[in-house]
Amino acid sequence: MSRENVEVVRSGYEAFVRRDIQALDPFAQRYLAPDFEFESVMTGQVYKGAQELRALAADLWETLDYVPVTEEIVDAGERVLMVLRSSGRGTRSGVPVTQRVAVLWTFAGERIVRGQSFTSRAEALEAVGLPE
Repeated sequence: MSRENVEVVRSGYEAFVRRDIQALDPFAQRYLAPDFEFESVMTGQVYKGAQELRALAADLWETLDYVPVTEEIVDAGERVLMVLRSSGRGTRSGVPVTQRVAVLWTFAGERIVRGQSFTSRAEALEAVGLPE
């Protein structure tokens, strides 16, 4: 199942990068568990359900003009770790932004039950007890 989990995460991420809300909505219906939660290191908030995740995406798209690039995807069985590097500019301020984040996705069967972002790959691995 873990290879399939990697592909699920990759497909959702690709729709996010394209800012394709028409693809994100069916993705969320198919792959996000009803009690899905996402904890964002950028905002310090927990987003519950597909609607709140969609609101987070819209906020990020309005605030930051950047495209995250996948540096690494780690297959960890029921979890998938995605390491991203982003650079661009704040849409209102024009301030350059460069950021590296790690996002840990947790599956229960074929559904994503939790997403959590971290400021580093090492921090994400430590959170789940995996070695660097």
